[in-house]
Amino acid sequence: MAMKVFLVDDSLIIRQRLTRFLFNLGQVQIIGESAEAHDAIDRILKLRPDVVILDLQLLNGTGFDVLESIKKDKPAPTVIILTNFPYPEYRKKC
Repeated sequence: MAMKVFLVDDSLIIRQRLTRFLFNLGQVQIIGESAEAHDAIDRILKLRPDVVILDLQLLNGTGFDVLESIKKDKPAPTVIILTNFPYPEYRKKC
């Protein structure tokens, strides 16, 4: 059974590259993607992926907004944070 993954990143290029990379791994199904925080929250709660790959910088919000909302859902998906920000406080908040 394939692992269901949802991608959240404001960069179309990053989403495309992640999709290609994950496809090549096999046993991974990309069930959705979004560049916007509020859209991502709605779609993640509806689609219920196993894993969310989440950028912190998004359109109309932040990855923290998404993380806070989807972690309330039970069972919450596993979340992998991708970011270029080197700040220790971001790591702690995640």
